[in-house]
Amino acid sequence: MPIGNGGVIGPQNDPAVGNTTEQTTTVNASGNFTTQTGQSTIDVLLIAGGGGGNGPGGNSENTGGGGGGFLETTSHPIAPGTSYSITIGAGGNTSGNPGGDSTAFGLTAGYGAGGAGSNCTGRSAPLGSGSGGGGIGSRPAGSGGPQGNPGAAGGGRYGGGAGGAGAAGSGRNGGGGRSSPTFGGTYGGGGGSASYQQPSGSGGPGGGGNSGGGDGGPGPGAPYNGTDGLGGGGGGGRFNAGNGGDGVVKIKEPAQPFTLASGVWGLTEQFINKKAGNWTG
Repeated sequence: MPIGNGGVIGPQNDPAVGNTTEQTTTVNASGNFTTQTGQSTIDVLLIAGGGGGNGPGGNSENTGGGGGGFLETTSHPIAPGTSYSITIGAGGNTSGNPGGDSTAFGLTAGYGAGGAGSNCTGRSAPLGSGSGGGGIGSRPAGSGGPQGNPGAAGGGRYGGGAGGAGAAGSGRNGGGGRSSPTFGGTYGGGGGSASYQQPSGSGGPGGGGNSGGGDGGPGPGAPYNGTDGLGGGGGGGRFNAGNGGDGVVKIKEPAQPFTLASGVWGLTEQFINKKAGNWTG
């Protein structure tokens, strides 16, 4: 005869209870990621692409690119056993172009701004970090968003350092990155600026970018690129500039108990477990 819970006919079987396996995944290229069956929450870190430094054009007080935006959250709700699209933000190129956004699980880390020219106002980023202001005219810095910081204003003989995810630019130095308490490491350092070329031709040192950000170029020398996977901004230079570093997405799936239906379940049990994200079969 029918049992309760909606009149389901059949034996009342007990559910099978299991656990997901704790695992951490680093995603360096855009694609799809499938969550484990039974997984209802994740910890996730998103780092956007850093901005490219500004350099070509013969100006010696160009600025580096801003660090990519930093976004970390824990216990973020997801659907079990579901494929999610992930986009990894690319670093900006050496023409002072901004980086790209990184997106996953309905979250977005915003790009770092591209570097500015020697007599130009720094470029701003709505979420990530801004670049420094150009030298010569001592131009103001670009602003940063909630996932980053502003750059530094330019000086008479140097561009201002770009902002990083953890600190604003200071003088010619790029701002430091921000550390992740869940995944470890430091991300999103700002690129350093280029300094004026001295009469000897050796050039003054560029500002040091931190946490993946590139150093500024010493006069006509080649500056350093931002680091891929850390979202650092590229350094500014006189004739060349550094590329911004690509971003990254890191995912931690903690061990979680889940319920697997092993027989005939009533409608009430199905509804309760589906709503809780525990229904897997």
